[in-house]
Amino acid sequence: MGAQCSSEPASALIQDGGKFIVYYHGACKSFWGRCLPIGMLLETAGVMYEFKLPEEQPEGAGFAVPMMTFPDGTTIAQSPAIMLALGEAFGLAPNAARERVKHNQLILDASDLAADRAKPQERLDKWFSYFEKVLVASGSGYLMQTVTAADFQLFLPIYNLKREDKLSATQFPYLTAWHFKISQLPAAKKFLDSGVPVMPSS
Repeated sequence: MGAQCSSEPASALIQDGGKFIVYYHGACKSFWGRCLPIGMLLETAGVMYEFKLPEEQPEGAGFAVPMMTFPDGTTIAQSPAIMLALGEAFGLAPNAARERVKHNQLILDASDLAADRAKPQERLDKWFSYFEKVLVASGSGYLMQTVTAADFQLFLPIYNLKREDKLSATQFPYLTAWHFKISQLPAAKKFLDSGVPVMPSS
């Protein structure tokens, strides 16, 4: 057998109990964009956080915003990576290995859907059908048994696609109900009711 590497939990990044710094366009004063899922998760966790301009990010921390600096000083980029780390750190990801790897896949699935936003309706419907089956199998109203980072990550692309009338409530009732359920969470309402648009005006 090969040598095994020891694994330090993501919670080690937050042991200092300080503030999370999120770097994004306009410090999120003009629109939330890809910071919406991150903000929803941080708000759910009940921790201190602040949005700053991209030019304030530590040099060499990543290629593009969003980026986030943890209380211990670690800075990472890529929305899925941020959500995976926060989900684990705050117990917003399953503990069991089998469920955890599925949860991690769902975060990446949600990111792929976001990238496919402008694709033909046929492809979007395949995505909707897939997430519909995930919700039926879960039976909890969430993607997993409780609300997780994956729910927050999926909310943004579904929110956008629903606003564009690309999600049929009749054809995908579970996904439509899920979208409403997540939108009513206090952490979601804080951002959706803030007066700052989710996406920039075209």
